[in-house]
Amino acid sequence: MKKRKTLMIDIGITRCCNMRCEFCRATTTHSFENMMTFDQFKKIIDKIEELIKNKKILLSPKYISYGAVGEPLLNSNFIKMNEYVKRHGWNTGFYTNGVLLTREKVNEIYLNGGVDTINISITGITSEVFKNFQGYGFKDKDREKILSKILENIEYLVQYKEREKKNTKIAVNYIITKENIKHIKQYVKYMAKIGVDEIRFTPLVDRPRKKKEIKVACSRFCRFLEIDVNGDLSGCSNDMVKDFVIGNIMDENWLEVYDRITCDMNNAKFDKLPIPCQVCDKVNFSSFWDYLSMNFHGYIEFENHKILWVKSIARYVKDMSERIKWYFVNRYV
Repeated sequence: MKKRKTLMIDIGITRCCNMRCEFCRATTTHSFENMMTFDQFKKIIDKIEELIKNKKILLSPKYISYGAVGEPLLNSNFIKMNEYVKRHGWNTGFYTNGVLLTREKVNEIYLNGGVDTINISITGITSEVFKNFQGYGFKDKDREKILSKILENIEYLVQYKEREKKNTKIAVNYIITKENIKHIKQYVKYMAKIGVDEIRFTPLVDRPRKKKEIKVACSRFCRFLEIDVNGDLSGCSNDMVKDFVIGNIMDENWLEVYDRITCDMNNAKFDKLPIPCQVCDKVNFSSFWDYLSMNFHGYIEFENHKILWVKSIARYVKDMSERIKWYFVNRYV
C-alpha cells in the first residue's frame, strides 16, 4: 500500500448551520438531526491515529479542521471532541460564522485545550453589505442584532487572546464581488483596529463558463482528507453536497480505492470528471484571465493592529505564482 501524504484532515462534525447564505451550495443538505456523536468522532480519530502509526498516511503537522460545511459550534460535543484531539497532540482549527462564538463559548474552549486557528466568515461590517452574505434572508432588525453580536464576539476573542497570551490565529474571511469591493478599505481599517491576525479575501464569480476538454492534474485531491459526519470520504472540500463519496474512513481498503480514483481522475476529460470537479474554479474557466479572476485569493496579515505589507504581498505573490504555474505546467497530465 502506498503512503498517502496528507496536509490536513477536515472532519464535518455537523451538516447544519444557523445561517442561510444565498451563495452556499450546502444549504440544500442542512439537517439539524445530522450531527456526529462523540463516539463516532473518537472512532474516526483513533482510526486516523492507527493509519499514522502504521505510516499509511503522513501528516506534518497533525492538523484537524472541524469542517468547512455547517457551523461546528452547533454540535453540543464540540468542546469534548476538541479536548480529545488536543490531548493526542493535534493542532486544531475551525470555520464559524461567529454567532455562537460568545464569551462563554470562548472561555469554555480555552479551558479545555484551546484551538490554534479560528476562521470567522463575515463579509461586511455594515448591514448594507452583510445582508447579501451571512445576513441573507433575515429581517432588517434581526440582521442588525446578528451583525452586532458577531462583531462583539470577535472583539472579545481578540481581547481574550491578548490578555491570556494565546497563540491562536484569528482570521476573518471576506467574499469579494463587484458590488462590495468598494467597502474593502473600510473593512480592513475596522479589522486592524479590532486586532485580528489576518483577512482572507475570496472571489465570488458568477458568470457562464466554457467547458474545457482538458486532462486535469488536481493539486488538492488526496492531500486533504474530507470526512463527513458518518465517516464518508469526499474527494475535495469543494464537494459541499457530498456528490463525490469515494469510501469510508473505517473501510480497510479505502486507500486503494483512493489511488484508483485518483489515477482515473487525472487522466479524464472534463465530461468524465465528477460533478464537483466540473464546477471547480480550477477547471471550469474560459480563458487564462477568467481562471485568474476566479482563483484570486488575497491575504492581509496584521501585527499589533498594523498591516504587515511586505509579508502580505509576498504571500499573495507566492500563492498566485503557484496558481499560474498550475495553469501553464501542471494542469496537463
